[in-house]
Amino acid sequence: MARGRQIVQGDTVEEFWALRDVSFQIPRGARVGILGRNGAGKSTLLKLLSRITEPTSGRIQINGRVASLLEVGTGFHPELTGRENIFLNGAILGMSRREIDSKFDAIVAFAEIERFLDTPVKRYSSGMYVRLAFAVAAHLDPEILIIDEVLAVGDSDFQRKCLGKMDSISKDGRTILFVSHNLLAIQKLCNQAILLKSGRLHIQSTVDTVVDSYISIGSATDYISDDSNLGPKIREVRLLTPEPRIDRDIEILVKWHLPSAIPGLKVGLGINTWRDTASLIPHRKTSSSLLLRVKEPMLPSL
Repeated sequence: MARGRQIVQGDTVEEFWALRDVSFQIPRGARVGILGRNGAGKSTLLKLLSRITEPTSGRIQINGRVASLLEVGTGFHPELTGRENIFLNGAILGMSRREIDSKFDAIVAFAEIERFLDTPVKRYSSGMYVRLAFAVAAHLDPEILIIDEVLAVGDSDFQRKCLGKMDSISKDGRTILFVSHNLLAIQKLCNQAILLKSGRLHIQSTVDTVVDSYISIGSATDYISDDSNLGPKIREVRLLTPEPRIDRDIEILVKWHLPSAIPGLKVGLGINTWRDTASLIPHRKTSSSLLLRVKEPMLPSL
């Protein structure tokens, strides 16, 4: 499958392919993590699989009902209330009103928006919106659940709740496609993975193999930079200690950029380890983390 468009710059027309020569099969019940640097084509792939966007060429064959949670703002009618959008989404998935009624209380309880159920969703915060959108997508019995990095909008407790729900769904034999830069979440949830690079399929394999490949084609900056235009962005991360050990001081150089000054800014640094072989800490489990002290005051680059 492929997706292409033309970019016009002055008198020059340049053809740009967001995805090209991408071909793969996913078995029923698989839990697939989709990795790739920013601009690799992950969101475009999910839009194609969700049938939001049609491919320029090639074909996509999907066997089963698809529910997707992509960027904030899609999937719901802004003028309708949370209650009305639940029934609208169920109808779009081909469910009867009785089927939706049987899931309604579970959706509302999971989303934790009881007080705002009859408020138009255009008045929801991004966190409220994502909670309801995920609850709807996960509880309306789709055979295939597609989740983008949008879950990062929610707080950590809700993210853990969502990962638990996706794990429960997968045990029922449903298929999950999950895009995330959180390697720990990918390893915990998924049993296979896909890596996109510059709009092409770079590798499809086990999670460990794909994670290793993902690390090898990028830099540390790719995994921790904030995509927000408002917050600080990491520009460079470099390990200065030649042979780091847990029982010795470790020096790491971090450079970042702030769009505007933040009074009283405090800086902290943490390292999450997802595999023993990639860890600075020997003989620790994948959930371990090492908190580092900032050795000297650092001034942000503005």
